[in-house]
Amino acid sequence: MILIKEKHENYTIAGFEEGTGKLIITNSDQAKIKLNEIVDNGCSNLILDFKNVSFIDSTGFGSLVTVFNHAKNSKTNLVFCNISSQTQTLLKITRLDQVFEIYASLDEAVNAVS
Repeated sequence: MILIKEKHENYTIAGFEEGTGKLIITNSDQAKIKLNEIVDNGCSNLILDFKNVSFIDSTGFGSLVTVFNHAKNSKTNLVFCNISSQTQTLLKITRLDQVFEIYASLDEAVNAVS
C-alpha cells in the first residue's frame, strides 16, 4: 500500500501503490503503521504523495493526524502533495488544511523541504 518512492539525504518520498484509490477504514491502519516506520527510521523530511488516492474517509484522516503527531514528536517534517480536489475540500471543511503542510505538486513539496 505505502511505498518508499525515493530516499534522499534530506528527504524521503513515500506514496500509495497504483490502484489504491482510497485511504479508508480497511487500509488506514496499515498505512499508519508503514508511515510511522518510515518516521522511526530517521527521516528528517517525509513527503507523502497522494497521486494515487482519490478519497479519504474519517478513519483515513484520523490515521494521517496520528502520523502527523508522531512525525512532529520525532522532529520529522511531514508534508503532503498531489491531493485530489475532493480531499482538499474535506481538509478545508475540517480545517486540517491549516494543520498539514500541503503542496500542489511533488516538485513544489521537494523544493519546500530541500
